[in-house]
Parts: sequence; structure tokens; C-alpha cells
Amino acid sequence: MSGLQEGKEYKSIRIMPIPVEYEQFAAFVGEVFRLKNVTMPLWNGGLEFKTVPSAKPGTLQSSPTRGVTYKSRLNVASSSISNQVALNANDEVPIYDASSGNFPFWSIVNLSNIPRYHDAEVPTTTPVIVCFTVNTYSGQNGISLSLNLHWVAVLM
Repeated sequence: MSGLQEGKEYKSIRIMPIPVEYEQFAAFVGEVFRLKNVTMPLWNGGLEFKTVPSAKPGTLQSSPTRGVTYKSRLNVASSSISNQVALNANDEVPIYDASSGNFPFWSIVNLSNIPRYHDAEVPTTTPVIVCFTVNTYSGQNGISLSLNLHWVAVLM
């Protein structure tokens, strides 16, 4: 899904997490970042994972992730994005089709073995796995989280 945030384009997926899993995730993130309160990017009760928004028209693109990399065993679709902390709005967000039932969870370490999903958009109510990284930033209400989208696997 594409969207606009303060005149900037981005790509996103919004999910309705399982309540117990969401609470454990919020507690884990709070502990890792040593936060007393966790502000999550919510949309109608669901979590929103998205790319870094593009620059506003007529401005230079600045990236908060410039020079920041992480090491991963994941073999993502393009080596040019495999070490980024977050995808940019112009990057392709890979969507994989894991609906065949022959998707052993360990296969996420080599995504090239999983076929691509045939549609550009994932239908509402479709169960998915979302690969993402978490960053913090200073928001209007203190420290906020960004859930940076990397890829999606459709399960059904």
C-alpha cells in the first residue's frame, strides 16, 4: 500500500496483531530501548510498518539511516538493499508467496527459494509474516518507534 505523510510518499502494510503477541512485542521493545512508555505506530488498532518517506518535492533527500548498516544472514532480493536499516519509498518491498504450505520457517534465511507473490497488493485479512527493523525517534509525545518494512510473506 502506498500513502502520503506530510506530503511525502511511502509504502506500508498495516496488520492486526494477535493481542498476546502484540503485548509481548511492546514489552520486549520497551525493555530493549529502556522505555517506560512505548508509543507504537498504530492505525485503527493495527500496527503500521512502512518505508522511510520520500523527500518533499523540491527538497534534497536526506536519509536518517545513511551509513548505518546491520549484518544479516538473510538473502534478500537485491544486494543493494540487504544492508539498509530501512527501505526508502522508491525501493521495491518484496512480497513472497509462502501459501504453498511447503514453507519451513528456517527458509527465511534464503528468500530466493520462496516464489514472489503475484499481486502488487496484499488483500485485507490475509495472514502474513512481516520482516522489519525498529528505530526510535523523538516525537511529539516523547520517544516514538518506527517499524521499518523490509519484506512481507503471504501465508494463505
